[in-house]
Amino acid sequence: MVLDVDRGRVLAYRVMAHGLEREAGDVADLAVLDLGVQDTPSGSARLALAARSATPPAGDPEGLALVWTFRGAPHLHRIADLPGLSTALWPLSDADATARIATTSIKEGARLGLAAFTAAAEAMRAVVTAPRPRGEVSTEVTARIPASLTYDCASCGARHVSGALFQQVGLPAGVLVRPGTSPAVLAPIEGRPGVPRRAEGTAALAEAYLRLHGPATPAEVASFIGTTQRDLVRLLPPSDPFLQARDRALLVPDKARHAKVWKMIAKPGALLVDGEIEGVWRARKAGRARLEITVTPFQPLPARVRDAVLDEAGRVAAVRGATDVRVLYDG
Repeated sequence: MVLDVDRGRVLAYRVMAHGLEREAGDVADLAVLDLGVQDTPSGSARLALAARSATPPAGDPEGLALVWTFRGAPHLHRIADLPGLSTALWPLSDADATARIATTSIKEGARLGLAAFTAAAEAMRAVVTAPRPRGEVSTEVTARIPASLTYDCASCGARHVSGALFQQVGLPAGVLVRPGTSPAVLAPIEGRPGVPRRAEGTAALAEAYLRLHGPATPAEVASFIGTTQRDLVRLLPPSDPFLQARDRALLVPDKARHAKVWKMIAKPGALLVDGEIEGVWRARKAGRARLEITVTPFQPLPARVRDAVLDEAGRVAAVRGATDVRVLYDG
């Protein structure tokens, strides 16, 4: 079933979802903090919270921290949410990581993908063990990472780490920004976890975006998070919750494919590409250590999707206790 909603209903929903009716008493309970509140220009986040709270705090709200998160921009977040947000914002793949930092200044270095994020995050974590000015941190991080992730700055005559990379690894490095400091002062987050090794919880961010800004397209959700729609590829297991919806014609408009996706016996998994079910898959053990995954696409898959499928297959193998994985295509 497709809901037909007009502009007025969408705006009314968003006003309520954003808490603009001012019913919340505690600032930390505001729904907008599920995605954080951007603080650009400095001080605007406090105004945004005041616009939503029945009793806005006189000073800095307790339980919140200013951190570089979505797209590298400074946002106010609940401190309790930071560990989960760190992994949820970690790039989904090498291609995703490259897309997030692909600028002309580090065109070659961006091709390092996840390795670029890991190197920069680990360097920043090692450097920021106490409050330090941003400039000092940038200088030391620059010296610790591959040269291809840095560039010559014409305005100051020095070599710098890419700003896009520097700010996007702030949270994974366990670093926050001291509010009201200029130049910015960076400090370690108390009890910070280690640098993420893989993305986890990204879907929860997409759900939060839809709660606050829905209805929305996959491309719009991806743009907010800072990733690209092309990286939303998943190998959903048989009977995955996504497949339990009873409006199957909405999930798979071609009814001829329903028998392939929702088999009564020996159910397959589903290949989800950019929000569309584009095929099915099955897995079987080939010896003690190898898992073989056979994908049956409904139509030819481009190379970038096949690369993403291989990444996802590695995740499936790890869960199944296999140390090696092979992807086969049937059709």
